[in-house]
Amino acid sequence: MLSLQDTTDSCPADSQSSNRSVLWRKRQLKGNFMSKDYDFSNTFNSGKYEIGVDDQALYGYFEHEDYGDNSGGGLWFERTEDGRIQLTDYDGTFALPKDVCDGLRLNSYVVSKDFE
Repeated sequence: MLSLQDTTDSCPADSQSSNRSVLWRKRQLKGNFMSKDYDFSNTFNSGKYEIGVDDQALYGYFEHEDYGDNSGGGLWFERTEDGRIQLTDYDGTFALPKDVCDGLRLNSYVVSKDFE
């Protein structure tokens, strides 16, 4: 069984959603045979979304500034033959928000029109 565990100090109960996103950056995925630390050092905003990508792990997240992870999810990428990083999948929302697509593109990630 896999579980997410925080590797940061917990935020106060009255913290704003922007503080909750700090937890995303320092989460650790632990399972029986794997343990993965993500480095979301490439974090940027687009519209009301915060987007973070670990370019080495080819994984990222998006989170709404008002609704937190209730309007957020995970992003999966692959490296193209020419070395660019291309979005291949996402989860968390029925449709990937336009602000997330636009933000990824503005930060040099490849996002096909299939995600619009």
